[in-house]
Amino acid sequence: MTVLQIVGIMIYVILIIQSVVTMTAFYLKVKKTPILWSLMGCQASIVLWLVLGIFENLIKDTPALPHVVRYTLIILYFLGPQWLLF
Repeated sequence: MTVLQIVGIMIYVILIIQSVVTMTAFYLKVKKTPILWSLMGCQASIVLWLVLGIFENLIKDTPALPHVVRYTLIILYFLGPQWLLF
């Protein structure tokens, strides 16, 4: 594994931790409204997108890469409308 891959994965992990902490803080401190659930859905999609980004970095040059790219595209297709609904 190259240094660039390790740095990329560390950046993804830091962003995932930040997103999960933000989601938890919002869930615990904010009144439960439909807008909150819409925001949580957007943030959960972003976390899933980041996790799939880690997988893409780890499995380069393997036969599983096209599958992970397809899953990433599915998440991206749903992220835009979720953001607009929020």
